[in-house]
Amino acid sequence: MTSDNNIQSVVQWTKNKALHLGFMVLAGLTVMVSLIPFVRSWLPSSATKLTEASVRADISQLMPGQMMTLVWQGKPVWVLRRTQAMIAALKNANPQLRDPHSELSVQPSSAQNDARSIHEEYFVVLGKCTHMGCIPVYQPNSGFLCPCHGSKFDLAGRVLKGAPAPKNLIVPPYHFSVDGKSLIIGEVK
Repeated sequence: MTSDNNIQSVVQWTKNKALHLGFMVLAGLTVMVSLIPFVRSWLPSSATKLTEASVRADISQLMPGQMMTLVWQGKPVWVLRRTQAMIAALKNANPQLRDPHSELSVQPSSAQNDARSIHEEYFVVLGKCTHMGCIPVYQPNSGFLCPCHGSKFDLAGRVLKGAPAPKNLIVPPYHFSVDGKSLIIGEVK
């Protein structure tokens, strides 16, 4: 009888171990599967990846005096091809400008000049007022006017004194393609 008891106890012990092992495997798999959404939450969403992406635009058809609007990081970006008269007007020091040398403004170092651009003919700027984020209106002969609170900006996005906007319009990081036909916004060369 002892051998039957031994066999039964070995069988019972084996069943218990198999059940215990099966339960542990099932519990481990459950924990792993439940962690997948948690780990995925750490990864950037497709919307985040899109906002970090750069934008490429063909500017070869843009005529002097024309402006095109692009979207980068969910914000409007204006590309203005300035005429020679517009460029000449920027060189005349305007005593009405709050920050004429753009020392307090946001722009790449390559655009910290009177034209606030890499090539003075092309002006690239975020189309949002620095006061409360309204969308200014382009006025070809004078610059930009914010319809919300009356801030005025010249054709280099520099704010005039007395306006509620505290700073000049923001110039995003950008560069031109090698052939000069495209503009890449969101990355600096």
